[in-house]
Amino acid sequence: MYVAASSAAAQAVQRNWKTIVFGSLIKDVMKHVFLYDDQALEIFAVNCNGADGHHGIWPEMHTALGNFLARGPQLDALNRRILNSILPALNQMARKGPETLELWGWLRNSFSMATATAIWGPDHPFVHDESLIDDFWLIEPNFPAFMLYPFPALTARKPYLARQRLMKAYRQYTDSKAYERASDLIKMRYKCHEKYGLSEEMKGRSELGMLTGSQPPP
Repeated sequence: MYVAASSAAAQAVQRNWKTIVFGSLIKDVMKHVFLYDDQALEIFAVNCNGADGHHGIWPEMHTALGNFLARGPQLDALNRRILNSILPALNQMARKGPETLELWGWLRNSFSMATATAIWGPDHPFVHDESLIDDFWLIEPNFPAFMLYPFPALTARKPYLARQRLMKAYRQYTDSKAYERASDLIKMRYKCHEKYGLSEEMKGRSELGMLTGSQPPP
């Protein structure tokens, strides 16, 4: 058994999904961390490792992700959107003299907001409630608690409540169809959700899983 013990390791595993049996590896993560229901788990289980060709929600979304992040105009545009989001914050720093800040916290929040907005659009949950960034970074290192601890509502109370707030925010994002103003990647993901019959609640939870892979590693 191998454990991806960091965000960077998890991203490396995800990039090599055809050589590592990734779909099977994350079934428990989908169930216990992101609380996918049985119907959603069945949908994602279909040809999850791509052994039977390019069909099923998992292979289709991975292909779209690879195409979106390949060298070319889409990736260039994404990088520009991220930089354009961060530059105003940089330009406002120390304009009236020296300024002290907690560097990691500033970088974490700035890049989290910039990457989320660039990918999910101007109505991403972080835009409407910046405290959700703290919620995300609270649950991200506590994924094992959801997998291993009994009764996480009691034994991992703070991460549990943070996850509840994020899931509620993503459900509102889905219900308001905010993804229609998002990047082409997210628009494609929602088309896949519709194509394979993912419920409204599970659509939002799927994006919470995507968020985990999009944020800069700690």
